[in-house]
Amino acid sequence: MVGMGLLLVLACEVGRWPFPVELLGLAMMVLFLAIYLVGRSAQRLGAWLTCACFLAVSVLALVWFPADAIVCVLAIPCALCTVTLGLGWGVGASVLSTALALAGPGPLRLYSPITKGVAVVLIWGLQALLYGMLLCITEMIDWSWSSYENMRDLLDKARDQQLALRQAQADLVHANIQLARLSERLDAMRHIAEEARRVKEEFLANVSHELRTPLNMIIGFSEMITGAPDAYGGVPSELLADLEVILANSRHLASLVDDVLDLSQADAGRMVLSKEWVPVRDLVTSAIAAVRPLFTSKGLYLEHSVSCDVEVFCDRTRIRQVLVNLLSNAGRYTKEGGARLDVVLRGRDVVISVADTGPGIDPKDQERVFLPFEQASTGAVGGKGSGLGLAISKRFVEMHGGRIWLESEVGKGSTFYVSLPTVEPPPLRSDWSRWINPYAAYEPNERRSSRDNLNTGPRFVVVEQGKSLQRFVARHCPSAEVVPAPSIEEALAELTRAPAHAVIVNDERYQAVPPGVTELGGLPLGTPVIGCWVPDKHEAAERLGVVDYLLKPVTRDRLLSALDSLGRPIRSLLLVDDEFDALQLFGRMLEGAGRDYRVYRANDGQRALAHLRRYRPDVMLLDLVMPGMDGYTLLAEKNADDSIRDIPVIALSAQDPMRGSTMPNSLTITRTGGLDPRDLVNCLRAVASLLQPASSSVGPASQETTGETRASSGS
Repeated sequence: MVGMGLLLVLACEVGRWPFPVELLGLAMMVLFLAIYLVGRSAQRLGAWLTCACFLAVSVLALVWFPADAIVCVLAIPCALCTVTLGLGWGVGASVLSTALALAGPGPLRLYSPITKGVAVVLIWGLQALLYGMLLCITEMIDWSWSSYENMRDLLDKARDQQLALRQAQADLVHANIQLARLSERLDAMRHIAEEARRVKEEFLANVSHELRTPLNMIIGFSEMITGAPDAYGGVPSELLADLEVILANSRHLASLVDDVLDLSQADAGRMVLSKEWVPVRDLVTSAIAAVRPLFTSKGLYLEHSVSCDVEVFCDRTRIRQVLVNLLSNAGRYTKEGGARLDVVLRGRDVVISVADTGPGIDPKDQERVFLPFEQASTGAVGGKGSGLGLAISKRFVEMHGGRIWLESEVGKGSTFYVSLPTVEPPPLRSDWSRWINPYAAYEPNERRSSRDNLNTGPRFVVVEQGKSLQRFVARHCPSAEVVPAPSIEEALAELTRAPAHAVIVNDERYQAVPPGVTELGGLPLGTPVIGCWVPDKHEAAERLGVVDYLLKPVTRDRLLSALDSLGRPIRSLLLVDDEFDALQLFGRMLEGAGRDYRVYRANDGQRALAHLRRYRPDVMLLDLVMPGMDGYTLLAEKNADDSIRDIPVIALSAQDPMRGSTMPNSLTITRTGGLDPRDLVNCLRAVASLLQPASSSVGPASQETTGETRASSGS
C-alpha cells in the first residue's frame, strides 16, 4: 500500500492530476508505513489499524473521486477484517460499509441505486465466499490438528513399543544365553544317557554269557549227579535231596535271567511279537496244564470256564506266559481254597480273569505290584517270587494293545483281569483288487470323509531261495505285505501283475556287487531294489563254519543229539573252552553217555589248533567267547589250514548266533530311472539319521563291525 501511494503521487506529478489525489497518495504512504512499523511489534494492533486505514482510504476515495466503480472498493476493508480480525468483525465492517453505500453523507448520495446495489451485493457476496473458505479451512485445520495429535500418540506408543522391544530383545538375548547353556548341559546329559544305554545294551548282550555259563555248570552237574549217582561211586540220599533243591533253584535262576532279558527287551522296544490267530480255549487249556501240578501239590482246586469260543490275534507264547504267571501267583500265594479262570467276551475284547482265595493285596500296594522287582507285603505274598512276573505280563499285554488290572480286598483274595482285542486290520490282498472294495457302490464324494484312511502297509517283493528274510520282515513289520519270489524273473512277473514299494534281494552276492543293469531292465520306473543278506540259523552257522549251534545251558540229550545228526561215526572229540568247569562238565556228559568217546581238552585257541593238527579229532566242540584267540579267530585259522579244514565244529556258547559277525554289514539300494539330487539327499539324511552312532563317546574299539550303505542308479 505504501508502494501504491508512491505511484499515485508520481502519477499526479506527471499527469497534473488534482491535488486531492496526490493528498490521498501521501496519506496512503504515511498511514501504511506507520502501520507496518507498528505491526512488527504489535500484530493485533497492526491488523486493527490496517482495517481502519483501508476503510478510511475507501471513504476518502468515494468522497474525492465520485465514480460508479469506486463504490466497489468498500468490499476490500470488509474482506480484510474477516481475514485478519475474524468473521464477526468482518460482518460488522460489512454492515458499516453497506450503510455508507446506501445512505452515506454528502457525495455518496449522488450514486445511482444500481451502483449502490452492486456494491452491496459485492460486499456480502465476498463475505459469503470468505465464510465458506474459512469454514473449509477451519475443518482442514481441525483435521490436521487431530491427525497431528493421533500421530503424536502413535509416536509415543511407537516409542514405548520400541522401548519394550529393546527390553524384550535384551531378555531374549539373556534367554538365548541361558538356553545355550542349558543346551550344552542337555547335550552332555544326552551323551551320558546314550552312554548309559550303550552300557545297558552291552550288559544285556553279555549277561547271557556271564550268567548262563555258571548256570550251565550248576544245572549240568546237578543233572549228572541226580541222574546217574552211580557214576560218582554212590551218593547219599540226603545229598541227592539237597542236589534236587540246588537243581530246582538253578532252573528258577535261569528263568529269572530270561525274565530280566525279556523285560529289558520289552522296555527298549526291541521285542518282536509273532502274532497269529489263536483260539482262547487253547491258551487257557495250555496254561492250566502247566500250573495244575502246583495246585495239586498244595491241595488247592483249579477251575476254569470259557464262555466264548473266539480267537485272538496274538503271540501264543507270550500270552500263554501271561496266563501262567497269573495262575502261578494265585497258586503260590494261596494256602486254602484255590483259583478260578474265567473267559468272557465284552464287546470286541476278550476279558480273562484269574480269581484266587489268597490273602489279598492292600490298596496301597496295588499300584506298585506291576512295577519291576516290586511285591505286595500283605499276608503270604511278601518275600516270595522275583517281582518280575506281573511287570513282564503288563508289558506283553500292552504290546498286544490290551490292558491288565486287578481287584483285591485284604482277606478275601485277588482277581486279575486281562483284556485283549479280538480284531486286527483286514488282511492285505496281493493283487490290484485290494485297493477297491467290491461291495461298495459308487457314490460321488461331495465332502472330505472324516473316517480314518485304510492303511494298507507297504508291499515288498522278496527274492530269496529260503524264507529267512520273509520271516524277518513279517515279524518286524507286521503291516507289510511280503510276496516271495525265488528269482529275479519271477519278481519281474509279480511286479507286472501288481506294483510294489520295493524289491528286496536276499543274497550274499549283493552285499558287494550291486544288481546288474540287464537283470533290472524290466523293473517299473522308479521301483527301488534293496540288496542285502539276512541269513537264517543254518546259514549263520554255515557262515561261521560250524555244523550246529547249541545255546547254553546245554543238556546231555541235546549234545548227544547234535553229535548223532552229523551222520558219521564219532570216536574222538576236542572240547575247547576257557572255563575249566565247562570242560569238566561236558567231559562228564560225554564219558557218562556210554559211547567210549576219546575226549581231548583245550582251554585256549592256540592249544586247540595244536590239538587239531596233532590228534585230528572227529569233531570239535567250541566255545566262541574266549580270551586271547576267540572262537571266531580259531575258526578262521582252522578253515585256512587244508589239513584240518574238514573237521566238523559244533558251537557251544551263551552268545546269540544271530549277533555280531553273522549279520550283514552292508546294504545296496538301486532304483531304475536314477536318483535325482533331492532323492539322494533324502536317502543320505534318512540313512545317517537311522544308522548314526549311539554315542559320540563310542570309540573304534567298541564298534565290532563297520556298516556300509551304497546308493546307485540303474538304467
